[in-house]
Amino acid sequence: MLFAVLGALLEKAGIALRTDAVSAGGEHADVQRRRVAAFVVRVGRMWPAVLGTLEEENSILGAAVADAGGDTGGADEDPVAEHVRLLAELDRLVEVLHDRGDVTARRALRRRLAEAARVEMALVAR
Repeated sequence: MLFAVLGALLEKAGIALRTDAVSAGGEHADVQRRRVAAFVVRVGRMWPAVLGTLEEENSILGAAVADAGGDTGGADEDPVAEHVRLLAELDRLVEVLHDRGDVTARRALRRRLAEAARVEMALVAR
């Protein structure tokens, strides 16, 4: 899920650096600069592993969709777009499985989601 928002966060950080509020002095500007700097350092630390992690997470999410009987067609070559597509399909499947009362499939789906979250958290922990 980090991958779907990473670009937006970078854009927001860049905009914050350009604003008068950050370029002016004062405590608020200092806090904002420290936040942006910490974010940019973290993203820079993660960056070399982002694409590999995204592909691994997409593989896990794709397996979760397939296991739950979801739509596995229409895969996008853009890994970020594919990530967004898989998340939307998983969101749809959660409702379907809930409506069906399929506890076994929901548990299996949660295990896959937990696996994907561990992959992502390993990236963020860099």
